[in-house]
Amino acid sequence: MSEVNYAVIEVVVEDLEIFKAHVRFLASSRKKQRAAGIVATIQVAAGEPGAVHSAQAATDSGDPVDGFRMMLGSQIVSGSFWQTTFQNGDRVQAIGEMQGNVFHAIAVVKPAEGIIWMQPHCERGTSAKTRRLVTCSLAFAAAIFLVEAILLRNVAIPLWLLLLASTLAVTVIFVATVGMSWKDFMTFAKEMNKVGKALALTAPEEIDLVESTKRARRQGKPDLPMGVFYL
Repeated sequence: MSEVNYAVIEVVVEDLEIFKAHVRFLASSRKKQRAAGIVATIQVAAGEPGAVHSAQAATDSGDPVDGFRMMLGSQIVSGSFWQTTFQNGDRVQAIGEMQGNVFHAIAVVKPAEGIIWMQPHCERGTSAKTRRLVTCSLAFAAAIFLVEAILLRNVAIPLWLLLLASTLAVTVIFVATVGMSWKDFMTFAKEMNKVGKALALTAPEEIDLVESTKRARRQGKPDLPMGVFYL
């Protein structure tokens, strides 16, 4: 199946309606609830935006978000972000696809300020997400080895046995977490790829909205609500 290319529509926001909603981004049904919990737990460990909400939502009705519906010209646009803070009168770009007669927005950009609202869990492109997971995995493995070394420092145990036990523990945990949820992570990351491609950004797979926002904050730009980023 060919990948869907997202479209971009740009116009002034009108008739904006914002409402509280719960959307199960991590699993489409209660049948997948356990997998959703695994993904959410890894996101917490990796410091992902909104990860705590996702960990709670994995055993509940979904992620708590701001759903919205608005008019861009004559087109109805809807979607959901962690927080929806654009307003009527703002000139924005909505990136997404048509679903029936409604344009479903995965992201909304305010070009004048270089700000983007992104669908939850989709803050990094595939390459950036892979690097993040590998980095966190290596740090987690090092922590496991360190903890076991401290706990067993007064126990007469051969070094090779300690290393074997630690390696097995790390492997089992990785397979039960990152390995099982890799598809979920990459599904989210591919959304960022498609949004970046639609906006004609260089190397969409390298986009890391979390890091670009940190850089902007260090340069003196104001803080943003959760789920809103600097491009």
